[in-house]
Formats: sequence, C-alpha cells, structure tokens
Amino acid sequence: RTLCWAFVMLSLPIYALGMALTSMLGKRTGIDPDVASAVRNVPSSMLLVFRCTVGDCSLENGKPAIVTIASKYGWSYAAVYVLTIMLVTFGIFNLIMATFVDNALEAARKNEQLRRNSRLMDEKRQVMVTSQLVYKLWKTSQQANRLND
Repeated sequence: RTLCWAFVMLSLPIYALGMALTSMLGKRTGIDPDVASAVRNVPSSMLLVFRCTVGDCSLENGKPAIVTIASKYGWSYAAVYVLTIMLVTFGIFNLIMATFVDNALEAARKNEQLRRNSRLMDEKRQVMVTSQLVYKLWKTSQQANRLND
C-alpha cells in the first residue's frame, strides 16, 4: 500500500512536467535534434524528467539536458528544473522515507506487543516465575522466623 502511494506521489509531478515539456518544446520547429528526440512525446519527456530527478540528466549524445535546454530555449527551464529537483528530493523522497520508517516502527511495535502477549500466555514461564516468587517469600519468612527466635 505504501509503495503504491509513493509511486503515485512520484508519478504525478513527472507526468505534469512531461506534458509541459512536450507541449512547450515538442512541437517547435528548428529544435535541436537531440532535444527533439527527448521531448517528442509525453512518455519520452516523462523519461527525461524521471532521469533528471534521479541524477542522469543527459541527452542521447551525452550532453547535459538541462544546460542544453536552458541555453537554447531560456533559463526559465533551468528554474523549473531546480524547483522540481528540490520538490522531489526534499519533499517527496523524504515523505516516502518517513512513510516507510513509520510503517517499520509500527510493525516493530506490533511485534513487541505480540511477543509480550506470548510471554504472558506462556504457562510454563508463569509457573516458573510464580514458583521462584513463592520460594523467595518462603525463604524470607524462614529468615524472619530465625531472627525472631
């Protein structure tokens, strides 16, 4: 369940930016062929956006995609890139990690509760602990009787 929500939270901005790249650059004439192949349709634009968010932001020829796009088509693309990276890295990835950590802690709490309940329901352990307690009380009363005599 958590993994599905993480996938959805990561997919929505990638889809939105992929559509924006395709609509703004995909239909231009006279566009750089390497950029054109990266933004020719929504799936290829989404792949470029995803690759940029995970660190491999290069075109087919190996040139950095964001530098090429920003230098040829305006620095507003670089600003959107920086904001997207900040949103994904600091926002969504941290939220995903917090969700996984929360689920792990909840599972640990449940396991601890099950272990505690198991120990409380263990008849052999209860008999042993009760026997030890009775023995200690008996020994203490014997010592008290000796002191009184």
